[in-house]
This record gives sequence, structure tokens and C-alpha cells, in this order.
Amino acid sequence: MQAVWILLGKTRYPATFYQSSFEQGVLQVEVPFEIAAEYVPAANAISTDKLVQLGGLREEGLTVYGFGEEKTPRPFVSACDKFIYTELLRGEVLVAASNGHGRPEPEPSTEIEAVKVASTPGVKKLPKAPVSFIAKILDDIADEDGWAHLGSLGANISKLRPEFDPRTHGYKKLSELIKGYPDTFELQTRGASGVGGSILYTRHRQPSS
Repeated sequence: MQAVWILLGKTRYPATFYQSSFEQGVLQVEVPFEIAAEYVPAANAISTDKLVQLGGLREEGLTVYGFGEEKTPRPFVSACDKFIYTELLRGEVLVAASNGHGRPEPEPSTEIEAVKVASTPGVKKLPKAPVSFIAKILDDIADEDGWAHLGSLGANISKLRPEFDPRTHGYKKLSELIKGYPDTFELQTRGASGVGGSILYTRHRQPSS
């Protein structure tokens, strides 16, 4: 969601950004680059020139974020560093509004939520997470003991599949998705980061011989 607020704050709704940390408190943030946002109303309007332009931005070291519906053509999605499906964003807004005052209620556990979605008539069934794909990347970047930093795993997934989002598969974060497949992955906490979060490492469970 941070990418959404930055995009809006640098384009249609100019805003001042702030960040907070235990060490430095609340500070104003300067975003040292300009962002252009363009709405493409039809899939057919995405031309080769547009894809070349996006590729040029990435070669210059700029990060390209894309937003669109699930029917967005694959070449456009692949031309972005990160692509976010608007169906996910609309779903978050609807959940918040339905609970009143714009505040979502505490969410149930992943297993309960997945069962609820699967058993509710008219609700789109969530696609299965690409477990084999994630495991392959994990094997490629893991250290000699098989462990890899969870953040590095997420970054490598995004490089190969910019549209990957755990929410598509019913999980709020990548760490929750990893926990959802205990027979395939291990998750380990190694202390706390400077901003109070946990430092997470994950490993692909190899089949026992």
C-alpha cells in the first residue's frame, strides 16, 4: 500500500510524507524523484513503444510500479518492477467500508479465512500459491545450510513475477504464506530489526530420503 500512497501523493493529490522510527522519531521524507501516472483504459492501447519506454526507465535505475486489472496483458506486467492488481486494492477498501468507520475488524486466522472464502457462494475461489516456484527460487538463493532471508526471497520473486502478491492467495504477507505450507517451508526468527520488526529466514524442507 505504501506504493499507492506515494503514487497518489506525487501526482493527483500532492502530499507531504513522514516516516517514524524508534531512533529518529517522526521525520519529513523527501521523495527524490518525480512520478508520472497514466491510466490506460483498454488493453489494446498498450503499444510496443510504451513497453520500450518502461524498459528504458528500468535501465536508468528507476523503479517502475504498475497498477491494473487482472486482464492486463502479460508483456505490460513483465515490464514493471512491481505490478499490483487493482482488484486487491478494491477488496481492501470494501472490507474496511463494510465494517464501519473505515476500520477493518480483527481478521481471523488464515485457515479460517480460507475455509470461509471457499464455502461462501458467489465468492471467487482463491488460486493456489505457486509453492514449487517459490521453492525453486529459495533453493537458488539459499546459503549452504539452505536458509535465505525472507526479504531476499520476496525481492527475487518480484523480479521474476512482478504481479506476485500473497493477498492473491489469501495471505496478508509473504511470511504468512510461508507459514501456510509447513510441510514445504520452515520459518525462523533471528532477532529483531532496528525498527522493531522480526528478522525472518526461511528454508525449503527437502523430502526425507
